[in-house]
Amino acid sequence: MMRHIWSILCERTSIDRETNLVSYFTAIEAISVRRLPFRIPFLVFASLWRSDSQQGGTVEIRLVMVNPDKSEKYIFPSYKAESSAKRHRTNMILNGLEFSQSGTYGLRLDRRNGEQWELVTEIPLDISVSVQEEQAEKKPDVPESTSKPAHKITDKKVVKRIRRSKKV
Repeated sequence: MMRHIWSILCERTSIDRETNLVSYFTAIEAISVRRLPFRIPFLVFASLWRSDSQQGGTVEIRLVMVNPDKSEKYIFPSYKAESSAKRHRTNMILNGLEFSQSGTYGLRLDRRNGEQWELVTEIPLDISVSVQEEQAEKKPDVPESTSKPAHKITDKKVVKRIRRSKKV
């Protein structure tokens, strides 16, 4: 049986070809946008699993987005992760995830246990509309604030990073 060790929501991952070590970049817990709906081009939901056996194991999982109004959207309805090793990483790439309302979303990871699905973990993601940025657009003589918390990103910054990474 595979046991869940941890999960993280981040902007991207990189796996070193020589060492097979993974790096997780820009852990995300909140996003500030100018307007809704907003589609984020690229996110990664990464998890580490561990088997009780030296031969590895299998786990069937699904990823569900729980909206602030508690409605659910199945992002990965069912994914069977198999590993012949003791450790197993899952890196689920979430391209074009759309957010239509502000509030706290949950990215919920479930595992199949027989015929039932059971909760493994849920990572909260706060989406807010940045009033300051909207006011700055209306008043061009107001300087843009640079004192934003490090854990928040704006949609403009995400787009710039994506464009830079595509040029490389």
